[in-house]
Amino acid sequence: MKRGEDVPPVRLSCLKAARAAAELASGRWRLPLMGAPAIRAFRRVAWLKLLLCLGFVVQAVLVLLVWQLVDLAIGLMEVWLDLARKHLEITLS
Repeated sequence: MKRGEDVPPVRLSCLKAARAAAELASGRWRLPLMGAPAIRAFRRVAWLKLLLCLGFVVQAVLVLLVWQLVDLAIGLMEVWLDLARKHLEITLS
């Protein structure tokens, strides 16, 4: 009888999982350094890093725009205050 024929399917999958776990624990298992899947993964990581950097740049530009808008709003309030002060000077004198 061949090995594994008399083992029920559930037990067989447990044996395969145990073998895979033992191989991973031994430290002999490594990702392939060369090959199409690894190259695709490196390209995907590079694109993700590029998108992340682009997102940071966009956020920095938006923060600068909001900062300028707040500064403009404060300047507008100061001009309005000066106009109100001049109006009161004219009307009360």
